Amino acid sequence: MADRAPSEPEAESPAHDAAPVAPTQDRSSDRFPWWVITGLPVVIAAFSLAFSLYIWYEGNRPPEIELTLPDRMRVTQGQDVAWLYIQPRFVSTSPNDRIDGISEIQVVVSPLGNDAPIMFLWDEQGSWAFDHDTRSLTWDWVADPGPMVVSPANPQLPTGLFMAKDGWLWEAGAYLVTVTAETTVSDEVLFANSSFTLSEDAVVQLDASPGSLFLTLDLTAVA
Repeated sequence: MADRAPSEPEAESPAHDAAPVAPTQDRSSDRFPWWVITGLPVVIAAFSLAFSLYIWYEGNRPPEIELTLPDRMRVTQGQDVAWLYIQPRFVSTSPNDRIDGISEIQVVVSPLGNDAPIMFLWDEQGSWAFDHDTRSLTWDWVADPGPMVVSPANPQLPTGLFMAKDGWLWEAGAYLVTVTAETTVSDEVLFANSSFTLSEDAVVQLDASPGSLFLTLDLTAVA
């Protein structure tokens, strides 16, 4: 048997070169318009700046104080002038924690007629004590008139004794009472009005017990 010729090794097929990878394209421009991509960061930055300015303004603007009057007050006939006891309320409505001060409180009582208004001067601060045995009120001195600090966490409700000027005494009739106060930081004049009526019988009682009988009168708020 004839020897077989050695077979030649099969030629290896040349390796195929890898196909080139196409560069990845940013498809965001296909999903969003160009003005959104370029304008959105600007809008966010402008909004952040406006919000920061608003926070700064709210934190630094002057405090806001509101003055309101109670629904009642007390009067008595002094030895030579009329006395009036009232408790104005000073509340801060500011959104920040800034404080303000009340430097002075004045009361003006205007008879609802042709008579001139009567100025009442702030004489002292005090508090009321109720005597259960005699079922009567006693006025206790607390402090002389003085400035008060008002903040959102610290409202002021001073009960004050105000005395009429020029020897004026209580008379029967209808009246308008106006309380004014000056602030020290915001430099504003606050005011509030209420009305009340004093009857003939009430004046007789006051004249019979000067300085010792305290009549409680209802107040009606007046805009």
